[in-house]
Amino acid sequence: MVLSDCSLQDVSFTSAKLNLGSFRVSKLRRVDFQDCDLIGSDFQGSSMEKVRFANCKLDEVEFSNCKMNQVDLRGSDVSAMKGVSGLKGAKITQAQLIGMVGALAAELGLIVED
Repeated sequence: MVLSDCSLQDVSFTSAKLNLGSFRVSKLRRVDFQDCDLIGSDFQGSSMEKVRFANCKLDEVEFSNCKMNQVDLRGSDVSAMKGVSGLKGAKITQAQLIGMVGALAAELGLIVED
């Protein structure tokens, strides 16, 4: 599905397979993703306001250069996302933060050694 450079408002996706979907540079306002597979999807450069990802698979999802306001990722798998710096302002749990430490370190160019 290609929804690049579009505007979505007051939309709900429930139990949808949106793998490899493109939402690049789109504007999402009051959008709800519930129990969705978004593996490999691209949200790069998107603007999100009041967006919720509940119980979603977000492996390899690209969030680089996003602008987020009241975005809720709690309850979704965030451990293998790309562009985690684009998550600034998103709401996650402590457990999710621990799971994304590797992605954060890689994006910051940190070298982790024992």
